[in-house]
Amino acid sequence: MKSKNIKHIEGLDHLRAFAAVLVLLYHGTQLFYWWLKYQGDYAPGRWIEAKGIFTAYLVEGHTAVALFMVLSGFIFTVGTLGSDIEYFKFLKNRFLRTYPLFLLLIFVAVYSSPKSFAFVPFLQTVLFMGNSEGALMINPYTTMFWTIAVEWQFYLIFPFLLCFLNKYGVKYLVGLIVLALTFRLIVYAQGGLVRDMSYFTILGRLDQFLIGMLLAVFYKSRYSSVNKLWLGLFPVMIIAIGALLYDLNKAGGWPTESLYKVFWPIIEGAAWSVFILSYLSVSRYLPKPLSKCLDFIGKISYSTYLLHFIVIVIVIKKAWFIDIDAGGFLVDSLVTAVLVVLPITFVLSTLTFYLIEQPFLSLRVKYKKP
Repeated sequence: MKSKNIKHIEGLDHLRAFAAVLVLLYHGTQLFYWWLKYQGDYAPGRWIEAKGIFTAYLVEGHTAVALFMVLSGFIFTVGTLGSDIEYFKFLKNRFLRTYPLFLLLIFVAVYSSPKSFAFVPFLQTVLFMGNSEGALMINPYTTMFWTIAVEWQFYLIFPFLLCFLNKYGVKYLVGLIVLALTFRLIVYAQGGLVRDMSYFTILGRLDQFLIGMLLAVFYKSRYSSVNKLWLGLFPVMIIAIGALLYDLNKAGGWPTESLYKVFWPIIEGAAWSVFILSYLSVSRYLPKPLSKCLDFIGKISYSTYLLHFIVIVIVIKKAWFIDIDAGGFLVDSLVTAVLVVLPITFVLSTLTFYLIEQPFLSLRVKYKKP
C-alpha cells in the first residue's frame, strides 16, 4: 500500500494478502471442522491433527499473525531508518489507518447486542487494551480486536524503538528480544499461562516486531533482490515453515502449555523473516496480472482480517456447507472456506476498503523528518 512516508514495495502487499487469506482459511477450516464433526465450538481434544506439512499451514494457520507482526516491524523501519519521526503525526496516520473500520465494527457490535455493552469495557477496547481481560467482547464482531490492541501498543513505542536503534544500533534490539524472552521464562517458571502471553500480548509478539526491524536493517544495508540465494531459499522456506508448524502440531498445537511456547515467537518470527526476504526476490518475476491481483488483495487485507470471522459465523448459522467428501470433515471445511467464505469476505472487504478505509487513508500526513 502506497504511503507518503515509506517507499512502496509491491511484494509486501502480496505478503499481506497471503497472511490475511491464511488466517481466513485457518479459522474457516478449524471452526467448520469442529461444527461438522462435533456440532460445537473449540474444546480441549478437538484440535485437528495435521497429516503433513501443507495441512499444517491450515491447522496451525494462526502463524499468519506472526507474519503480520514481522511485516509491521519491517515496513515501519525500512522507510524510516536513519530518520526521526514526529510522534503525534505518526500516531495520527496509524489512527486513520486502523480506527475507522475498527470503530465501525464496535458500533455494529454494540447496536446488534445492546445488553452486552458496558462503558468501561468499551473504553478499554478503544484505548489499546482490547487484548486484556475485561475488554468488550461481542463476538463475532470483536473477535479479532486483540490484534489491533497489540499493534497499537507497538505503534506507541515504535518511534522510541527507532530512535534507540538509530542511536545504539542493532544490539539494542537484540537486547530487547533477550529481555522479552527472559520475562516469558520467568512467567513459565512461576506457572503462568505462557501460551497466552506468547500469543495474545506484546511480551510475546515483541520478538517478532523487533525481528522485523532487524530485517529492515539487513534489507537496507546488505540485501539484493537479484541474488539467486534468495530465489533458491523461497521453496526451502515454504517447506521449513511447514515442517515447523507440523512439529508444533505434533507437540499438541496451539492449545498446549509448554516450555516450547516460551521460544516459539522467536522461532516463528525468524522463519518468517527469511521467508519475506526470499519472497521479495520471487515477486519480481511474477506475471503482471497475478502481481496486480495479489496487490489488490493486500490492499483489502485489513478489512479481510477484521471481517472474515463474521462471515464464518454466518456460514455456520446458516449451514452453508459444501459437502463433497462424506465423512471427510477437513476437506469439506477447507472447500467451504475457499468457495463460500473467501468470495463473500472479499466482496465485503472491497466495499469497506473503498467506502471506509480509503477516504481516511487519503488524510494521512508526512511524519518522517531527516
